[in-house]
Amino acid sequence: MSQNTGRKVTAVSLAALFLVNFAYMADMAIIPAANSIYTQFSEAPAWLLNFILTGPQLIGVLSAVAMPFAMRKYSKRTIILTLFSVFTAVACCGALVINVWYIAVMRAVSGFASGGLAPVALALINELYHDDENKCNMLVGVFNSVTAAAGAVMSIIAGVLCTVHWTHVYYEYFAAIPMLILLFLFVPRTEPEQRPHSGQTAAEKRERLPLGRVCALIGSLLVIGILFNMMSYENSMYVSQTRLGNSVLAGVISSVITLATAIGCILTAPIYAKLKRGLAPVIYALLAVGYLGCRLVLGKAWLILCCSLLGFGYGIAMSYFYIYAAAVVPSSRVSQIIGYIAAANGLGAFLCSYVSSGWMQLLRIEKLTDLCLLYAAILGVGSVLSVYLAIRCKRRNLEQNPA
Repeated sequence: MSQNTGRKVTAVSLAALFLVNFAYMADMAIIPAANSIYTQFSEAPAWLLNFILTGPQLIGVLSAVAMPFAMRKYSKRTIILTLFSVFTAVACCGALVINVWYIAVMRAVSGFASGGLAPVALALINELYHDDENKCNMLVGVFNSVTAAAGAVMSIIAGVLCTVHWTHVYYEYFAAIPMLILLFLFVPRTEPEQRPHSGQTAAEKRERLPLGRVCALIGSLLVIGILFNMMSYENSMYVSQTRLGNSVLAGVISSVITLATAIGCILTAPIYAKLKRGLAPVIYALLAVGYLGCRLVLGKAWLILCCSLLGFGYGIAMSYFYIYAAAVVPSSRVSQIIGYIAAANGLGAFLCSYVSSGWMQLLRIEKLTDLCLLYAAILGVGSVLSVYLAIRCKRRNLEQNPA
């Protein structure tokens, strides 16, 4: 990797790089139109309609896994511009033909393009600021907070557009055209990771990922993503079952979770600087307390407080796993681990509804409040286990470096 690259990066370049979040959160514009899509194509196979809504998330996971291999052959700038160009084309034309198969294909291509953008952008941030850990960690947190904020804004605008007609949500994607121009103008250029003159030595190319630690990180994030996204995606069902309100309260809860997630992302870097590995138990504890509070149905204000804890804890988790993973793998493998972390994050969101419904059928429970207690217990165990692993890791480091 090129040295001291970060000093040449301008604020405009960073702002342009953050624009990829628009494509990464593209699904948030479709969610308000879900019921209308089901109504419009009521005679289509149920699996095809489900694919239109959630399939792009799964394809995005595959894209994220593929990006580390692409970054070895092509520059991150080239990949970002290519993926964003594809996204812009298929998203803007996504409802050009009112046909369920056409829309499904456009959504699939859009999912592949958008799913690969975030890991490449985060890998580029790590490359540009690899010699300034504090600033790199801060920018990762800001990037993830912009992701959450972009999702909130897109869903609000899409909700308004959907009141006219469900196809109008696709008009929101035309904002990608000026964004694409800005990306062409300002995204920094770096060399592919396998180019000899990129500064990567032969020894670095032979470095391998610490598989045990990597698997533990990916598994932890996958569990956290599955558990957290239950309340994120199914809060309207929770509100209905507890009779605390209607769709208005569900909308408020979604906004609260998104805002708390953004705040958690921003605050991750300074908290991580103090706690390092010890931040993992805090994440589990925040989520466990949040779900335990959701089990106790004590009113609207209480629910908002509990969902704030859930969003805040997940916001920290989003950034923590990127930051910690980049710190524990060889520098030549940072792009690879970022792709895997992004894939785990997306897979957790895709699986959350399937896992929650599976638990409810297995345990023969009908209300999400009962599931909240189970999730709180799982996260509590995760917190205790994280404390044990953090202590063991600290002892191992002291033994290896007694001075």
